[in-house]
Amino acid sequence: MKSFRKSLMLGVQVSSLAMAGVVHAQEAPGDEAAAPEIVVTAQKRAQSQNDVGMSITAESAATLAERNVVDAGDLVKIVSGFTAADSNQGTPVYTLRGVGLNDSGLSSVPSVAIYVDQIPLPYPVMTQAVGLDLERVEVLKGPQGTLFGQNSTGGAINYIAAKPTAGFSYGLGATVDSFGRTDASGFVSGPLSDTVRARLALRSVQGGA
Repeated sequence: MKSFRKSLMLGVQVSSLAMAGVVHAQEAPGDEAAAPEIVVTAQKRAQSQNDVGMSITAESAATLAERNVVDAGDLVKIVSGFTAADSNQGTPVYTLRGVGLNDSGLSSVPSVAIYVDQIPLPYPVMTQAVGLDLERVEVLKGPQGTLFGQNSTGGAINYIAAKPTAGFSYGLGATVDSFGRTDASGFVSGPLSDTVRARLALRSVQGGA
């Protein structure tokens, strides 16, 4: 896989270099860098993942890219108890902790609710491109009727899209597998005016067996 990401920022950076002695603080044995805190909105408010009183898996965009999670079905790589399969009609079927509805119809109602920025995707067939340009993903296990309403007996998956940036930035990426399937994606983000920011992301998948 070849991928690269660049960002351009307008501004002036002034650096000073002191040639005096440099002091290095020695780390105590066993010290390790703490994992960055992930702030989630699983309970309709921003809070640390560690403060959520339910079973939840949350991963950042960096982890999703590292594990090559690009589709809803790829969540099996990072979420224990999650399964994904395609029916004979190509409709994805998702289960969490063994709870799911094995219905192959295009208008089937799932038992695992899928959301993008708190907006529901009522049919599983609508979830096949939800992994594009994300900030993070949150997976809540177990019944979530209180927070997410019906169709969440197995749990709920909430995708959080990446936000527009204050400065101009863009990124491109592409993969080619052994079957000749190419998957290319990219984004461009930045300010349109002093008060408006925008972000555009595209993805193209072609070929394959």
